[in-house]
Amino acid sequence: MLNALVDEARTIADVPVGFLYGPRPEAEEITRAMGADAVLLLTEANSTVYLDGGGFDAYTARLPAKRRSDVRRDLEAAGGFPNSGPVGADDPALAAWAELAAETQRRHGQPADAVRLRTYLRTCVEGAERAVAFWYGARADPTAFALALVYDGVLWLRLVGLRYDEHGGTSGRYPGVLVFGPVRVAAEEGLAAVDLGAGLADFKGRRGAQNDARWSAILPAGLPVDPRLIAERNAAEAVRLSVNLDSPQRVLA
Repeated sequence: MLNALVDEARTIADVPVGFLYGPRPEAEEITRAMGADAVLLLTEANSTVYLDGGGFDAYTARLPAKRRSDVRRDLEAAGGFPNSGPVGADDPALAAWAELAAETQRRHGQPADAVRLRTYLRTCVEGAERAVAFWYGARADPTAFALALVYDGVLWLRLVGLRYDEHGGTSGRYPGVLVFGPVRVAAEEGLAAVDLGAGLADFKGRRGAQNDARWSAILPAGLPVDPRLIAERNAAEAVRLSVNLDSPQRVLA
C-alpha cells in the first residue's frame, strides 16, 4: 500500500507532495520509501494528557502549584465543569455545533463552511466507538462546545466551537470544553489518555499535556534541497513548538 501511494505521489511532478502529521518513525519510513529527493519536516506538535490512574484531582495534583491555581481560576470563571453527554450521528444539535465551529474558525482567519463541518461531525460520530459532547449553556445553542470520540482506550478531541465576549474572551469556557471536562470524563471512565490534537501546544502544555512532535514526509517539486537548511529549520521548529527532536512519543499500553 505504501509503495502504491508513493508511486502515485511521484506522478504529480509540478507541485510538492506530502504525507502529513505522523509520528517520526512512520514519517521516516515514508521518507525513505519516497527516495533520496524526499525530506522529513517537523510540522506540528500534538498534545496529549496521559492519565496515570486516579480522577480529576489526581490530574491536577500532578500540575505545578501555579497551574493548579490556573485550573481553579478557569473553572470558576466558566461556572464549573461543562455539561457532557453522548452524541448520535442524527443528533439535531450537530447543526448548531457546526455553525459555532465555523464562526470560530472564521474568527481566526480560517475558511469554514458549516454544512461541511456538520458532515465532518457526523462522519466522526459514525466512525467512533462512541462520541461524547461537552458544552456550556443550552445544548442546542451553546456558548462553547467540543466533540470528542472514544477509540482504543483514548478520548480524542475533534472539534471545538466558541462564542466570544466583547473583549474576545471565553470566560474560561475554552479550557473547560477542551481540557477539563474531557479529562474528568476520561478519568472517570478509566481511559488511558485524552488526545487534544495539534495546535496551541503552549496553551495545552500549561494544562498538563505532553507535546509530541508530528512529522511530514515531503517530496519537493523538482527543487534541490539543502540537508543543512532542513536540519536548521527542524531545530528552529522544535524550539517554537517546545518539543524535543530526539524524544520518542509515549506509547500507550
